[in-house]
Amino acid sequence: MEEWLASEEDQSRRINMDWPTSQSHHEWEQFYLHETRGDRRTWKREILNYQVSWHDSSPPHGPRVILEPNTATGGIAVLSPDFRELGLIETPLGRPISQIVSARTGNDPNAIAVEFFGPNEDVGTPSTG
Repeated sequence: MEEWLASEEDQSRRINMDWPTSQSHHEWEQFYLHETRGDRRTWKREILNYQVSWHDSSPPHGPRVILEPNTATGGIAVLSPDFRELGLIETPLGRPISQIVSARTGNDPNAIAVEFFGPNEDVGTPSTG
């Protein structure tokens, strides 16, 4: 579809006010503009590991945790599934929190693994794992 929209054939038809019909030309133009100006970034899934300062002892390996901004400290709060604060990530995530798919404790008792899915952009991030 993208190749056809960029083709000479389609480009020449776009200037014809009766293309594809006189009644549907406006809708065609709206469709064309949406398709050719849309967000075409590629997305990627990655897992990044973050060091955590646990309040008490670290949770056992494997349980899911919830991340949310901690406005008091400027870090990221690590919460249990029942929303008890377990610890704090003090380094920036490097990816928007809205791109988090899951977060869980890992093999390293002082870290969690966070899975992201979103636009593939070069941003400063911690170690991948």
